[in-house]
Amino acid sequence: MLQREYSHLSPQRQLRLSHFVTRFCEYYVATPFSTARQTKKAPAFLSTPVEAAAATAQTIPCGTYHQLYRINGKLIAVGVLDFLPRGLSSVYLIYLPSFSHQVMALGRYCALREIDYCRNVLRLPYYYLGYYLHSNQKMRYKGEYAPSDLLCPRHHVWVPARTALPRLLSQSPTHHCAVLFQPEGGADSMSSDSDNANPKGEDTGSVLENMHLQLSGRQFGIRDLAPDGQTYLTPILQTFLQHAGPVASVDCIIDLG
Repeated sequence: MLQREYSHLSPQRQLRLSHFVTRFCEYYVATPFSTARQTKKAPAFLSTPVEAAAATAQTIPCGTYHQLYRINGKLIAVGVLDFLPRGLSSVYLIYLPSFSHQVMALGRYCALREIDYCRNVLRLPYYYLGYYLHSNQKMRYKGEYAPSDLLCPRHHVWVPARTALPRLLSQSPTHHCAVLFQPEGGADSMSSDSDNANPKGEDTGSVLENMHLQLSGRQFGIRDLAPDGQTYLTPILQTFLQHAGPVASVDCIIDLG
């Protein structure tokens, strides 16, 4: 993953970054709760661990918990979970890289254990993996679990992933956001709202030229960028324009940091 995400760095910097990430994960898993926090009164979810044999959705208060994974007493992973009234939300997972490999990827294994815990121990109907960003390579694994649903950002309706993903890929040029639910009686799209209409009749290019961008404290417009930068940012700004409308798009400052 590091090689794919940071391929633009020199081999020396990639090696240093990989070493740093490995050491950080090893330290965090070895000491998941800082010394400063250990000196204070421990939160309830730390001082009263949940035993699987006695756990049910009725006996566990809603809140944040840590699920610990050990091999022969050695802590190899820590899963951060939110217990909700009708489901289990997987927030984050920290694990020792040395214990994860292609034969048994710890991230996928822990997700399957959380699903099993949600279904067979807590007996809750829903397991939530968080936001799905198709353009983010690190988040695409969420689409591998089935059956699963994605939430339509306009209609707030859950749509089966096998139906939602093709629509997401076809509608959104940056694969970030799209209308996933198709209501009866006609087509729908992010740009068809009356509140997103262009009251002054400006064309899209004119609105894009008047949008205010900011990076590292410096403000500029899209025409101030080199051609490659304009090509990269144009579909992103078009998606923003579809969601926010022309008035809000030119009245705000878009921070690219």
